[in-house]
Amino acid sequence: MTTYLGGYEGLPAPLALAAGIVVGIVFFGGLWWTVKQLPGAKNPVLLMLSSALGRFFVALAGFLAATAGKPLTSILWVAGFIGSRLVISRTLGQRGETTEEHI
Repeated sequence: MTTYLGGYEGLPAPLALAAGIVVGIVFFGGLWWTVKQLPGAKNPVLLMLSSALGRFFVALAGFLAATAGKPLTSILWVAGFIGSRLVISRTLGQRGETTEEHI
């Protein structure tokens, strides 16, 4: 079996799931924060681009560090990431904070 990243084999499966959840919370929480800051931003394009790039690189680094390219841990990490999105969207949706109300 080929090992990646100089012999690093990634996290055990349960920790990969947990890492996906944590990175998902950071990613989607950051997106929520960015959207909330846009109306008052002096330069909304810069805010949006820097937020998107930052969130992308955090997610990519978290994925690579947790999974090391292994299929099972990759699937679990993605499941945790998507699961955190579902929880965040339902939690924030219950608070009545949808974009339709602000338009």
